[in-house]
Amino acid sequence: MARAIFSLEIKRSRWLLCYLLVIHSLMLGTVVSLPLTFGWKIMAAVLIIVSCIYYCRQYQWLKSVNAIVKIEHDSQGKWTLHHINGIQYSKIILTSSYVIPNLVILHFNGVLPWQYRSVVIVVDAVDSGLFRQLRVYCRNPKTFQR
Repeated sequence: MARAIFSLEIKRSRWLLCYLLVIHSLMLGTVVSLPLTFGWKIMAAVLIIVSCIYYCRQYQWLKSVNAIVKIEHDSQGKWTLHHINGIQYSKIILTSSYVIPNLVILHFNGVLPWQYRSVVIVVDAVDSGLFRQLRVYCRNPKTFQR
């Protein structure tokens, strides 16, 4: 059995909360300024508010059963995602990533095509040393070679 060589716990992020609130507020402002009938504006506003609540539950409040609270990487190159309700997705492959100084987005594929997962990690939600290690790992050119 492969043992975990990297483990990262994900907590709440104030930066992500601010981002979600600003983006959804801008979307609401845009919808209000569009030349639509009142009914369409209300429907679009409700959808935007539902979207904000969904993403805040998923990433900020960690209330969703799909909220990922821990990721692990083992010596065989496989990853394990730990959800808040105790469910684990094991032996998945990191297929791509997006890395900037304060944000890392990881894209995983499981054995089956519909087992696709994305994990958003913001610098203030994790340990800074482990976040740096993850950034270095994702920027390594050999990481995504097969």
